[in-house]
Amino acid sequence: LLKNENELRDYLLRKNTAGENELSIIDTAGFAPEDIRFRETLARFGDVDIYLAISAATDYPALNKVLSLNADIDITGCLMTKLDEAAQLGGAISALVRAKIPLAYVSAGQAVPNDLEPANADQLVAQAVAMGALASTPANSLAIESAFASISRG
Repeated sequence: LLKNENELRDYLLRKNTAGENELSIIDTAGFAPEDIRFRETLARFGDVDIYLAISAATDYPALNKVLSLNADIDITGCLMTKLDEAAQLGGAISALVRAKIPLAYVSAGQAVPNDLEPANADQLVAQAVAMGALASTPANSLAIESAFASISRG
């Protein structure tokens, strides 16, 4: 666990120098997306891939707002958490498709990063369709499959 920005900078430098390419998760908790300190913090990380974490349980308007506010940041991909808490996945999927941000990882548990798994389009489509079948308005499976066409099947 790193305690301050200097430790983070040293850690990233060591990883980069050693040629390590393993995923490191840096939590910027406490910053609202529109808070300038959020962008200042990201800028200080240097040349790193940025994955935005979103909750699958968050509604479409809120996700769309977050993604719109971060449109000027070079986001490599997305981590979608709380799949186990979401009633439906359509809002989260639609927001990512609209923002053209690839979904890289998913999590269906409280133990992040241990519960992170690479996103799998076939599994997510099946889960979204099953959730839609339980909802009052059934999901259109063709529309969901089309939305996932940009996600690599893995």
